[in-house]
Amino acid sequence: MDVTQEWLKALRMKVACDPSRDGACKDFDTLNFPLSYISYSVVMVVLAYLVCQLLSTEAIGSGIPQVKTILGGASLPGTLGPKTFVAKCVGLTLVQAGGLWVGKEGPYVHIASCLAYMLTSLPLFRSCRQSRTRWMQVLSAAVCCGVVSTFGCPFGALLFSIEVTASFFVVHHLWTSMVCVLCCTITIKLFQASNTIDLFQPINNLPAWDISWELINFALLGVVAGLTGGLFAWILTKMLEYTKRFKTTRKRQILFCAVSAALVAACDYYVPWLRNCDKFTINELFSAQGPLDWDRSLFFVLIIKLLGIAIAICLPLPAGVFAPTFLAGALLGRFYYLVTFTIGDSTKLFSFEKPANAYAIIGAAALSGGFTRTISTAVVVFELTNNLSLLVPVITAVLVAYTVNGALMPSFYDVMLIFRELPYTPALLRDDQYALSAKDMLDPVTPRKVACLRGTTMRELEEVARYYLQPPKDQMRHHSPVDPYVPVVQYQAGRPVLRGTAKALDLEMVTSESYEMGEDPEYTLVDWTALADLIDWSPLVVGPNTPAARLHFIFTMLGLEQVAVIDVDGLSEPPPTQASNSSLSGSFMPAHVNGASLLGIIDKDKFN
Repeated sequence: MDVTQEWLKALRMKVACDPSRDGACKDFDTLNFPLSYISYSVVMVVLAYLVCQLLSTEAIGSGIPQVKTILGGASLPGTLGPKTFVAKCVGLTLVQAGGLWVGKEGPYVHIASCLAYMLTSLPLFRSCRQSRTRWMQVLSAAVCCGVVSTFGCPFGALLFSIEVTASFFVVHHLWTSMVCVLCCTITIKLFQASNTIDLFQPINNLPAWDISWELINFALLGVVAGLTGGLFAWILTKMLEYTKRFKTTRKRQILFCAVSAALVAACDYYVPWLRNCDKFTINELFSAQGPLDWDRSLFFVLIIKLLGIAIAICLPLPAGVFAPTFLAGALLGRFYYLVTFTIGDSTKLFSFEKPANAYAIIGAAALSGGFTRTISTAVVVFELTNNLSLLVPVITAVLVAYTVNGALMPSFYDVMLIFRELPYTPALLRDDQYALSAKDMLDPVTPRKVACLRGTTMRELEEVARYYLQPPKDQMRHHSPVDPYVPVVQYQAGRPVLRGTAKALDLEMVTSESYEMGEDPEYTLVDWTALADLIDWSPLVVGPNTPAARLHFIFTMLGLEQVAVIDVDGLSEPPPTQASNSSLSGSFMPAHVNGASLLGIIDKDKFN
């Protein structure tokens, strides 16, 4: 893909080149046809949009939020299918050829996950998907490979993938991920593709660092990077909300893509400091210790770059963010150096020991680390620079930016999770959430929310199943459970006593079969004995005083979507006798829920 992208970019230069010129057109000074250059970019971007719309709209965006949701236990049909794989590969290649300011780490993670899904569909590896634990292990390793194929740094990629996609990480899966990362790195070296993949070239002219006042300056750079990342994330959320209202028809979406591509291509063509690719510009900012020809335009270039990144994210196209924000951070770091150097030089209050390129490196790590909420960005920098001389300054700035950005806005990936309304359980961030308990979060029991073991007709069972599968408008949530469960109860002394849970889809199928047999749903009673295999007679339950933090841990670690809340006082009552339940098997009465009243159901949407 990288080779194809470079070839298409070269073709764009050739299209806009003077035909009378001898030799290849590798410099913008040799281009004479700006309209051809802009038109080529528009065509590539519109083609990418059409590919995503025709094959799979799941290919739109970064891909990391979807993979993170799947690793969290949710099911997203079609997200990792073959059509999504093709749409992501072709769409990303065309977007890169069109010159939009997008990264590749998110799409590459998504592509690697699709490859893992398709490989486990083969007979040889099919057993890996039969167990959820093994499938999560395979998917985690695929995520690591996707990051390595973007950055070319194994250890930083491994840590980055854990931070970005995992709510928790099973430690004994680490060795498999490390093996995959090692194989991916060896493959890159064998094909001599490191120059294409590495985010930037190694840097050898960095000075050694000693403890000095300049560490405070690096921490202040982290504050500036955190504030910039938080402001950028806030602006991005507003742009996403506005463009969502604008992109209501396919014609508007195509128009939005075409206009955005034309604007970015015009900036590339007419603004000299935006012409080079991200990797070339990062290398220039990181290697030059002295002043650059375009230092006076750093702030202008930074603003244009951030706006271009935001526009690309809003487009219905495959797009990553790490590399563009990394470049924006390098611009911010160098601009911060110029401002503070000018102040120090004019006031004679302080002087600098570190060159400008050190500030560019620290700024790049701080802004990208704060915006994506990943401390592993520091490790990526250390691996790619082959230098640990800036160890303490980089980690200091990244930690400060991480804290400041987190206090203002969620990470970029969490913003996209919320925008796409994916069924993911976010972390508890507010103090008032920790004060909640299960009784504050449950949906109270009503007859239309439960299936009763006695006297339930097929019509009533169908209505209960549809309530969970198609919630009424007044009960609509941020997202509904993908595979919801229906509480199965037995009323005793007017109290709904929980006996088990059944999948709503299974119960709806039972009612459909009853219709096909010609039975009258108004008078046909449900034979629960025949449905015993469809019911989980030992469901997971919690008490009403269970803290929200513990509930969050249960949902996250077990990948649950719902949990039942029972009245723990009822557990002290003796269970019903076998004689009183002659129509039901005694195995239907799990000891831990016998006699306990069902208070309600909590689904993980309560944490949004």
